[in-house]
Amino acid sequence: FFAGPDVYSNFANNISFAGASGDVSIYSSTGTRDDVGVTYTVWNARSTSTEKAGIVGFDLHPTSYILPVRQAGSDQKPSIEQSFNIVKIEDFIYNDGTALQPDALPAPVVNYNYIGNAGRIVGYVLMGIVIVLALAGLVWAIVMRKERVVRASQPTFIAFISFGCILMSAAIIPLSMEETTVQSDRGLDIACMSAPWVYALGFVFTFAALLTKTYAAYKVFRKPDVDSVAGGPFDTFKTLAVLLVVNVAVLLSWTLVAPLTWVRVEGDSTDAFERSTDSWATCSPESGPKADLPFVITWIAFNLGSQIFAIVLAYRGRDVETDHHEHRYITISIASILQAWAMGIPIMIVVRDSPQARFFVEIGIIFVSCSAVLLLIYVPKILSIRTDRKKQMEEERRNTRRDASSRVRRAPEHDSEEEEEEKTDIEPQLAGNPQAGVESVVSAAMPSSSTGPLDTPLTVQTTTTE
Repeated sequence: FFAGPDVYSNFANNISFAGASGDVSIYSSTGTRDDVGVTYTVWNARSTSTEKAGIVGFDLHPTSYILPVRQAGSDQKPSIEQSFNIVKIEDFIYNDGTALQPDALPAPVVNYNYIGNAGRIVGYVLMGIVIVLALAGLVWAIVMRKERVVRASQPTFIAFISFGCILMSAAIIPLSMEETTVQSDRGLDIACMSAPWVYALGFVFTFAALLTKTYAAYKVFRKPDVDSVAGGPFDTFKTLAVLLVVNVAVLLSWTLVAPLTWVRVEGDSTDAFERSTDSWATCSPESGPKADLPFVITWIAFNLGSQIFAIVLAYRGRDVETDHHEHRYITISIASILQAWAMGIPIMIVVRDSPQARFFVEIGIIFVSCSAVLLLIYVPKILSIRTDRKKQMEEERRNTRRDASSRVRRAPEHDSEEEEEEKTDIEPQLAGNPQAGVESVVSAAMPSSSTGPLDTPLTVQTTTTE
């Protein structure tokens, strides 16, 4: 009697004979005929011209033989190159009339969803606008540093605002990077992780200055008997230190545990050959698509909570009067950043699979935040100085007109006094010598020129008073 394994072993190892198509043997691993021992011929069908219209003829040309090179029945099945020896007879001619082998399939048409040059130009223009506004405001503050409005705002506050907005806008550069601008994967990975670092540091500098001023106004609200509490440089640096420590701790943990890397994701659309025709690039942790989620949530929650805290302080101190309503404009600046985040972050989540849309939302958040802060901080101060100078010029003009009017009113009084003095001198002479008085009056009435005879007769009327 034979057991099953024995039957299969005898079948696989003992069957070997020469058949019509070559040597026949069994491959023991599969129980089927071993391909070794079979000779293959590659035929090339070439079209030929015929006399009948619409009919194409073909000639068959053998171009190569495939011959066995290993012993039949071996249990080890090597690769095709080791199993067969290909003997070339002549070139294989393809349909285009050449021996150049075409691609197996046409090149796929893939939409890579690049940001593109147009998108980058828009981003760089917005970044340039923010940088110009920040630098122009800083230069203006230096030029006008002796003005009361600028001195009241303090140089540290103005410097932090400008520097922070410049840093936030600079985050547009790594956000715009892709394969068309950076060739190495390492460079793209660095761009992915540097974007949150640059934006976060810029936000910390800007918000630290705004929060310090807001808290100073709130302290005045808590102590009504105090005229003013200035948020000086020391207070600004203390606020910056607290915000900076928390943000750097979160970002550093994020970078060490789940750093962002450049990843290209294939979409669901395919062509007729089941090849993907859609893909997009994104920054995702190498350890998993959601490995960075705890760090992102922590960072957003802390900074979002800080903004809400500042808004609450500003609301409680809303009745505090500051120079040129600076407290009101700072509150609007913080509210603008909070509104940009509240509207932009949900949209970013929705369009995360569209690089162009996601990029425009990101640069929109940056531009709206920075431009709102810069315009609300600098423009009211510029207008205030301009208004003060107009008031000063108007006051000077009023003083000048007042002085001129006073001089005009004093002139007639002076003339009246001179006439009274002349009458006082003539009356005594008339009382003592009437004739002399007449002569004096005549001489006073005559013209000053005495170079010739008088042109008109002079008539004098005298009156003798007893």
